[in-house]
Amino acid sequence: MGSITARKGADGKVNYRAAIRITRKGFPAFSESKTFHSKKLAENWVKKREVEIQENPDILLGKEKLIDLTLSDAIDKYLDEVGSEYGRTKRYSLLLIKKLPIARNIITKIKSVHLAEHVALRKGGIPYLDLEPIATSTLQHELLHIRGVLSHAAVMWEMDIDLNSFDKATAQLRKTRQISSSQKRDRLPSRDELIALTKYFAERWKLNRYGSKYPMHLIMWFAIFSCRREAELTRLYLRDYDPHHSTWKVHDLKNPNGSKGNHKSFDVLDPCKELIKRLAHQYW
Repeated sequence: MGSITARKGADGKVNYRAAIRITRKGFPAFSESKTFHSKKLAENWVKKREVEIQENPDILLGKEKLIDLTLSDAIDKYLDEVGSEYGRTKRYSLLLIKKLPIARNIITKIKSVHLAEHVALRKGGIPYLDLEPIATSTLQHELLHIRGVLSHAAVMWEMDIDLNSFDKATAQLRKTRQISSSQKRDRLPSRDELIALTKYFAERWKLNRYGSKYPMHLIMWFAIFSCRREAELTRLYLRDYDPHHSTWKVHDLKNPNGSKGNHKSFDVLDPCKELIKRLAHQYW
């Protein structure tokens, strides 16, 4: 039923595509594949998948019942289904979580003790993964990302996930200050700090030190005068800039109800126009 094919990528690395094809009387033609970085992992997946299909033939009808799904596997499935709807920060965080011990747990069996262990581990740092200790606010975001996967599994995959216990555990972690919300900024950068940053970035750009490819001294001031978030700046397209009406449309503006498709225009002030001219001079 299973086959493994080696494929060499443009970077010279070899990946292994494991494929399963089944034609069985009374069932529609079934095919499934997955790519791995090692042949051994591909072989193990084929063996495991063949056993699962043998024990649960409904898989051939698309009626697979998810059993014993680890958090790591759940993250993969979650990203396959909805990953394109979220930004790179959330995706990166979930891919990082896959490398941590908590990801080896079956999602229906994740308890408060696993969350506490994860928090303690991340607060102390993980030398073998080159991970430094992280702030309590970052920890809270990680747990929220995990909860997002578990919530999706409970609703969309009809898995028996105890979200109530998860919420009680995070509430207690917050109460004991193991996790927390991000601290609010209580000041703006001073004039001297902005001048120092401008000089630093301009010098790097002028001398092309350390592979500096972008005029950060201009981008920094454009961010200040446009009042746009970092991620929003990367979603500004020249085709959406209207110099006649002094407006610029920004895509997927952050919104509590979801950012996808929430496109809004903002007023381009005179200082921004001057920076646009300087940036245009650098690149066009």
